[in-house]
Amino acid sequence: MKRPRAAPRQTYILLPGAWMGAWIWQFVIPRLQSAGHRAIAVCFGGVGERADELSPQIGLESCVGDVQAVFDRHVEGRAILVGH
Repeated sequence: MKRPRAAPRQTYILLPGAWMGAWIWQFVIPRLQSAGHRAIAVCFGGVGERADELSPQIGLESCVGDVQAVFDRHVEGRAILVGH
């Protein structure tokens, strides 16, 4: 009998909703990891754990930069982007 192939390990990049931080994914990350996946929660500047960085320069472009920085540091190849 053939053994079922294991699903390939995926990388998930988790984005918080408005006015939330990476903490919003605290119950999701362990479940993804226990399934053998990699999960990285992003916290945008100016909100959540990074609220002290709030400034007039925070906007859509800085949020995109935060996501790009995570990809550059932690992702090789492809990832699944998940928004709250």
